[in-house]
Amino acid sequence: MPINNGQTVPMAVAGTGCPGPVPNMLDHPHGIFVDTKLNLYVADTGNNRIQFFSPGIENAKTIAGFGAK
Repeated sequence: MPINNGQTVPMAVAGTGCPGPVPNMLDHPHGIFVDTKLNLYVADTGNNRIQFFSPGIENAKTIAGFGAK
C-alpha cells in the first residue's frame, strides 16, 4: 500500500481489486517475498498456490500448488 504524506489509504496499484483464480489474479494474498532480482513471490492462500511475478513481465507463473480451493 503506498503511503502519501502520512496517509494510509489503501490503493490498488495492480490488478482489478477482485479475487480470482487466473494467473494474474489473487484471492486472499497473505505474504510476499522480493528477491535480489526484484522478483515477487506471493502466497495466494485463497487459491492454495504461490505466484511468481518477474519485473516487466505481465503474466504471473504458479510455482507451487495447484490453484484449487
